Amino acid sequence: NAANRKVYYTNLAPGEYKFIVTGTNNDGIWSSQFASVKITILSPFWMQWWFISLLILLIGGIITFLINQRIRYLIAMDKLKSNLSADLHDNVGAGLTEISILSELTATEVPDTSNVSKNLIKISELSRQLVESMSDIVWVVNPNRDSLYDLIVRLKDSYAELLGELGITLQSSDLEKLADIKMTMDIRQNLYLILKESINNCIKHSNCKNIDLKIIQSGKNMNIEVIDDGNGFNINSASSGNGLTNIKQRASKINWQILIKSEIGSGTKVILEGRI
Repeated sequence: NAANRKVYYTNLAPGEYKFIVTGTNNDGIWSSQFASVKITILSPFWMQWWFISLLILLIGGIITFLINQRIRYLIAMDKLKSNLSADLHDNVGAGLTEISILSELTATEVPDTSNVSKNLIKISELSRQLVESMSDIVWVVNPNRDSLYDLIVRLKDSYAELLGELGITLQSSDLEKLADIKMTMDIRQNLYLILKESINNCIKHSNCKNIDLKIIQSGKNMNIEVIDDGNGFNINSASSGNGLTNIKQRASKINWQILIKSEIGSGTKVILEGRI
């Protein structure tokens, strides 16, 4: 109207606009002539191409920095593990081996009936056990031994001499396929100790002649079976349950499932299922 010659537009998007106006006379007749003006609404700076480009570069730089930091951290951790593995083997392991040897040599120089001889024999046996445990720790922390293939080879090498003396065969097939299956240190450690305990039980209690390791992979899901052809046992007996508690606890630590099947006279099967 004549009293208020203003118009308001809010929340217009950035862009080019043309404002067109016409008017009427006192008789209410509209003019056939129009007046127009071009209006350009600029984008705010955060919508400008240069700002978006800078923002993308900044975010990309931050992501690249974080990835580089993560890679450096992983490299540093691998180096630390390698150094730790070497130090344990060269210093602690060598020292324990020397203690074991010296204890055995000293025990031969004293009477067999003396307490000194018995204590030295105990020291020697304990030192050998510690050397074996130390060897397992050195293997676990070694970042170059992180595949399932390395784990199975380690098991077979560890038991080769003992099983040969006992006349027991430890079998596994298609080991080469396991080289690409990588594991974290936590899974590698607990899985190794579970399989080691299972094989120890076969050797000590089953009176078996053959132990089979069967491994089936489906994506990241793994199924590992330890099968012996020994005497078997009653899994519901109290003594049997106590003997299997340790491996069940270790399986629980890495969120793996463990199932034990056995019958007297039919051997034993330990089934492990989980994700690598």
